[in-house]
Amino acid sequence: MIKKLIYFSVLLIVLLGAYYSMISLSERRDFSKSSIDYYLLAPNLFKNFSSADIIEERYIYSSSDGNKPIVISFIFHSMKDSAQIKGDLKEYLNGNGYKMVGSSFSDGGNREITIEATDNNANVIVKLTMLEYIK
Repeated sequence: MIKKLIYFSVLLIVLLGAYYSMISLSERRDFSKSSIDYYLLAPNLFKNFSSADIIEERYIYSSSDGNKPIVISFIFHSMKDSAQIKGDLKEYLNGNGYKMVGSSFSDGGNREITIEATDNNANVIVKLTMLEYIK
């Protein structure tokens, strides 16, 4: 019984590792919170952002290639107005060690985040884009 459990655990780790390798090297991945990609690819900064007014959310991942950084976008619809949600996001990013540099936020290392908010008739579409440069 213990051998089967060890075998199953090793097999599961190998399969998850192979899947992670495959998805992290794919050119573009669209996923939601209900996907295993969410747990493997979405940064904790995006996962930990919570707001009661988020209606719908999705994520887009694009792998790095040469000098091109990893690009991860968090797109959601909000009931707040664009100025209010941008203020909330700026406060959240500042609280997590990001500082405003030009028109984007930087962690002082290899990550840069931009915020875009577009007013729709019923709500605001917000896009947080993280660029992660590989050093």
